[in-house]
Amino acid sequence: METVSNLTGQPVTAVLAGKTHKFRQMTLAEMFGKFEAEVQTDWAKRMNNLAAGWPLQERVAFLSHQASHPLSAEDSVRLVRDKMNSPAGISLILAWTHLVEGTDDMIPDMTVMAMNPEDTTVIKGLMESLTGTAGIKMEGGKEGPKA
Repeated sequence: METVSNLTGQPVTAVLAGKTHKFRQMTLAEMFGKFEAEVQTDWAKRMNNLAAGWPLQERVAFLSHQASHPLSAEDSVRLVRDKMNSPAGISLILAWTHLVEGTDDMIPDMTVMAMNPEDTTVIKGLMESLTGTAGIKMEGGKEGPKA
């Protein structure tokens, strides 16, 4: 449900690890665009790491083939979804949306926050607010879940 705060772009405040932080909301398009770029970069790094020890001719042939055959849309969407739902993805969303208000305004480490049930609950609600997914409900169907 849209609120006046959402419509006017007011910052979302949340207390994480005992300190108040401000965040901005991001659109679904912005979020998917950023994650798609992350996934493509991760994929390129994986392919380079895979071919790192190969002889030069084989490495060049493999990397050329990979460059001319990018990830399919289906694979890209799956990898984006997996990364978004991972602790690393949650950390990225917090970093992208955090409104820094001073040199000491740092988001706590995700592993520290994951140990605290209170922070975990705050993060779950915060993710829905920041990504605009609070009002999205999944429905099952013949073709799989749909938003």
